[in-house]
Amino acid sequence: MLEVIGQWQPQWGTNDGTTVDVNPGGGSDPGTFNVGTAGYYTYTFSPLSAGSTFTVSTYDASSAPTYGTIGIIGSATPGGWGSDTDLTQDPNNPHLWFIKGVTLTNGNEILIRANDDWADVWRHTGSTEPFGTASGTGNNIPFNEPTGTYDVWFNDLDGSYLFIAN
Repeated sequence: MLEVIGQWQPQWGTNDGTTVDVNPGGGSDPGTFNVGTAGYYTYTFSPLSAGSTFTVSTYDASSAPTYGTIGIIGSATPGGWGSDTDLTQDPNNPHLWFIKGVTLTNGNEILIRANDDWADVWRHTGSTEPFGTASGTGNNIPFNEPTGTYDVWFNDLDGSYLFIAN
């Protein structure tokens, strides 16, 4: 894992398959986090620090729907509440969505929804950070970051989202 977009260090990984190692810069890079077979996995770090442990568990996505579109909508987005700003589906993972360089407005709200409809909507579950986990219940996601251009990432399997300032 890379800590800073566009930089190789700090770089996090594992050398023994059970504990976390890091190259903060100038040292040797740690080994990769590996799994035995292709599929979906959940990594849990306790906490993410050198020498800490982590666990890997399989995630059963066999009954998860695959959506045609995922978009952001709301007063913080370019289309407001009138139209979605569509995310792009990752070509290697039908449950990972992103958009790069979208302008978001401070002090407003966002919802994430599928298929330009209100049937499948992901809402705020309490994070005050520019990342969190959304679910089908709750309030709109508040956007409290400075107005500006962001990359948005969303995982429809677990509802995790991330706003990265450009």
